[in-house]
Amino acid sequence: MQSAAHGAYKRVQAETSSSEDLITLLYDALLKNLQRAETGFHEEDAERVNAALVRSQEILLELLSSVNPEAGELSDLFTGLYGYMYQRLVAANVDKEIAPAQEVRHLIEPIRDAWLQAAASAPTRPSVGRPHVVQG
Repeated sequence: MQSAAHGAYKRVQAETSSSEDLITLLYDALLKNLQRAETGFHEEDAERVNAALVRSQEILLELLSSVNPEAGELSDLFTGLYGYMYQRLVAANVDKEIAPAQEVRHLIEPIRDAWLQAAASAPTRPSVGRPHVVQG
């Protein structure tokens, strides 16, 4: 029952959040799943690792779909970066190695922090092209 309530809360949060907040939720979910994968690697729990890495890949695809193609060089940068991270997570899962997942975590942490700072200082504006939140 608690899980259903948590799921309902997450859906309402996603439906009522700004685009900036949704991206933050995606970054947070990605980091949470990368941590789950690392824990799974340490505990030698292949099922947990696979589930967390697949979920992380789904989140990266959602982040990729949220890139504004009109942002020029910035768009190209994030498209390439998210694509690279996705491929590293595929490699982590296929090769059963923790290092690629750790690399992605180390890449995404400063991006998330910078995003939080930028979102906090951005003026409020209507959302356009809201991403769909992949539940963590």
